Amino acid sequence: MPVRYKTMIDPYGQLAAQLAVSLFLVNLSLAFLFFVIKRSAWKAVKIAFVKLARKLMKSHIPVGIAGTALIVIHAGVMLAQLGRYVGYVHPKMVSGYAAILLLGVTVAAGYLRSRRASGFRRKFHLAAALVFAAFALVHLLTR
Repeated sequence: MPVRYKTMIDPYGQLAAQLAVSLFLVNLSLAFLFFVIKRSAWKAVKIAFVKLARKLMKSHIPVGIAGTALIVIHAGVMLAQLGRYVGYVHPKMVSGYAAILLLGVTVAAGYLRSRRASGFRRKFHLAAALVFAAFALVHLLTR
């Protein structure tokens, strides 16, 4: 069944969301990479993954900023264009509100971590990112 858009700008909002999801998956993959580094028993695997992680960490902040900007574009387009058709309290919209609120917490935690690194701030940024990813998945799966 073909997708029918309510306005001409809706496909651009969805494109922004798809690009943002791909960027956030790149950043989220770092958490799993660090998990493998920590748990691996093979020294060669650890060395290879540490080298990869160092390269990826250089792009972590720019990728996160680009993803956040795309999410803000997506939220603005969908709120302005789609909200009036489906309602502002539709489950898809409410899950989006929660996800963008958690994205703000994640970005704030990342900013604090970049200002002064500590174990608590690192763990809080990671936990916030994982909770955001869970809420973003709920938003994606909500009809």
